[in-house]
Amino acid sequence: MERIFRTYLKEHIPLDQIKLKDPIAIHAMPGMGMVGKNAVDHIIKKLKPQTEKILDIYSTALPSNIIIENDGTFNAPKIEFYMYHNDDLEMDLILITGDAQPKSIMGTNNLSAVISDNLHKLNVRFIISLAATPVNTPKDTPKIFMTVTNPDDIEKFKIFGVKNFIRGAVTGMNGLVVAFLKMEYGIDGCILLSETYPHFIEDLNSSISLVNFLSEYIKVDIDIEELKDKAGQARDFYESLIKKKKKKTKGPKAEDLGYIR
Repeated sequence: MERIFRTYLKEHIPLDQIKLKDPIAIHAMPGMGMVGKNAVDHIIKKLKPQTEKILDIYSTALPSNIIIENDGTFNAPKIEFYMYHNDDLEMDLILITGDAQPKSIMGTNNLSAVISDNLHKLNVRFIISLAATPVNTPKDTPKIFMTVTNPDDIEKFKIFGVKNFIRGAVTGMNGLVVAFLKMEYGIDGCILLSETYPHFIEDLNSSISLVNFLSEYIKVDIDIEELKDKAGQARDFYESLIKKKKKKTKGPKAEDLGYIR
């Protein structure tokens, strides 16, 4: 696929010098409920200091704004690649997160292709992309669904309780990166979709379900207490808003309508 947007790669470690052990990629961009992104960001944070940034991708396909940091400096939106090595694991990890997704269809396609190109350079053998699927009510323990590029991979996820996702669509980069890796390089992958209540700006219970699955799948302990605390605070805030809304929608009681007969 032709790469038509201007893209700048900042390699923190030269990619051609990185030697990884049977690497798999875990990928998520901002999407519904920030479910996948919050999961990947949490994993990167909790696996430090063994996670190391290897690549930033800047692109004119990303939104035209800057991001001001806590120290007062600013940065352009970017995609970040981290690697994780643990001698006790059978594989290394590449963790991909980002500040935003492109606004245009063409930008989404092109940046997805750039990400897949660089994962191929790192000799990724499999990719897991994290996304969300909407439900009508909030869930304390959201279920996880999957869609795969190779039907032979279904059973290895089913043993963890992941259900098959049938007849739907995954929009944006959380689907396309997996598609391009398969289409251009023959690399298989899986998209995991955690149930989310779409009225939540951030559905952290949904992110917790993904982190718990990945912890079990890659056989690494990942502490989720911080996510659980934030999820509890978010749920309390949501419930307080619902109570306020109910009070506002209640009409005055009959005895208060003294002048109306």
